[in-house]
Amino acid sequence: MVEHQEINLPLDIIKPDGSFDLYEDIQSRFQIEYKAKYKKLIIRGSRWIGHVPINDRYALSIDTRMPVSNIERILSRSPFKIAETIRYTHSYLSTSIRAQSLFDVLTDQFLDTLDIIRHDGLIKNYRREQRISPSPTGRIDPLRTSYISHFFGKISAVYSTYTRTEDTLENQIIRFALECLQSHYYTMHESSNYISRLSRISNHYMHFKNVSLPNKSNITSDSLALTISKLPIHKDSYADTLRLAQLIVSGQSISLRGEGGLAILPSILVDMSEIFEGYVRDVLANKFSNPNVSVLDGNKAAPTGAALPLFSTFFVRGTSPNATPDIVVNDKSTTKLIIDVKYKPVKKLPDRADINQIICYAQRYNAPKVMLLYPASSHNDIPVTLLGTIGDISVYIGLFNLSAHDLPAEEVHFTKAIEGLTI
Repeated sequence: MVEHQEINLPLDIIKPDGSFDLYEDIQSRFQIEYKAKYKKLIIRGSRWIGHVPINDRYALSIDTRMPVSNIERILSRSPFKIAETIRYTHSYLSTSIRAQSLFDVLTDQFLDTLDIIRHDGLIKNYRREQRISPSPTGRIDPLRTSYISHFFGKISAVYSTYTRTEDTLENQIIRFALECLQSHYYTMHESSNYISRLSRISNHYMHFKNVSLPNKSNITSDSLALTISKLPIHKDSYADTLRLAQLIVSGQSISLRGEGGLAILPSILVDMSEIFEGYVRDVLANKFSNPNVSVLDGNKAAPTGAALPLFSTFFVRGTSPNATPDIVVNDKSTTKLIIDVKYKPVKKLPDRADINQIICYAQRYNAPKVMLLYPASSHNDIPVTLLGTIGDISVYIGLFNLSAHDLPAEEVHFTKAIEGLTI
């Protein structure tokens, strides 16, 4: 299904007592309705996209309702920080695009598997070592013992013994993955909860610091598969850890769509409307060539945002509601453009309620130009179109192509079109 879509559910989801055989997380996030007239049980999608198990037998794969060819690339260039998870797992495909919010989920799952490994005990192997001592405890080498005793002028035995060690290939791969994570999060301050995540990484690293690093040939996909296949039965918990470690050390992350990959993680849900708004605001804030132009978040109050009381003068008891446009573009102290972001299909004419809202914002901010911004539905859509004027206010429709093959070029192209409205 796609966002906000309604689809039929199998009737065996209804139990004999009339209740639904659905996970609690699903019943709290989605609307379930039985349409008696058509004898159909439907589930109505919400703002979430992702892979969503609904019970032990069925799952929803929810895609975007607007064209978004590469969600991971959008996420990697968006200030969006936290992806919501539910406890039911899904196997995710890997991708070379490392969207931080998704990589955080992978990292947390990797650290969770290390908690289990440490609780159960690390893998240890016996390693043969050769020693020299007057008090041997292993197998003596007579010839070398005779030579060493004669050479040093005192009796010393050369012997071999087997000692248990945690310096195994499995633990070496884990140590390398932890070092990669430390290096990554030391410079990733925009990641949510990066301080606590770094603390967990360092805590685990202390238990592997005496383990050596693996050879490069031991961290390839084929070598890792062989290592996992040889795990002792009582240490099968290492399998999940090593699969995630392979993605980490190879610079990979996970893809939100698709299934059947190495990474078995909690199901991830993201809100594309939130992502789209934050992404566009971040693009404009970083791409404008005029240093006097500032791009502010109208959902936040000053000084970091540009929200204002809706009424200039308010005569009713209480506090005035706020005007909260998504994007406020100022040139020094003058508002040049108000943009309200709408993550939905655009019609020939925007919804009347959306037009009324943006005109209200224009009046409050004394803005000469306003825009309703939508995701583009095709590559040929024009980024900025003048819809018309209402009094002294020019109303525009904006379209941003989230499926552009060259996303950085699309960002520049779109920003230039918007910047032209502020001159």
